[in-house]
Amino acid sequence: MKHATKICAAVAMGLALLVFTAPAMSAMPEPPLEESSDGLWAATDRYQAHYSAHPLRIAAFVAHPIGVIIDTLVFRPFWWVGSHEPFYTLFGRTD
Repeated sequence: MKHATKICAAVAMGLALLVFTAPAMSAMPEPPLEESSDGLWAATDRYQAHYSAHPLRIAAFVAHPIGVIIDTLVFRPFWWVGSHEPFYTLFGRTD
């Protein structure tokens, strides 16, 4: 029961983070436009400090490698097993 309470608290904290940081995302200024050599306008690629410190970006820097590891070590092997007999027909694959 304590584990479920911890999970609910973590989900509530995540939702609160999203609710309280969403207005900050909409208030961020758009990157400036610069004229390129061909006369077309394009967004600049220069470093902008006010974009790099957003809490969701920092969380994404941590979560992305974890997601890649889980994908590589868990989901891809499951897909490989499911794409070979007898699981191929058991799961109803027809391709």
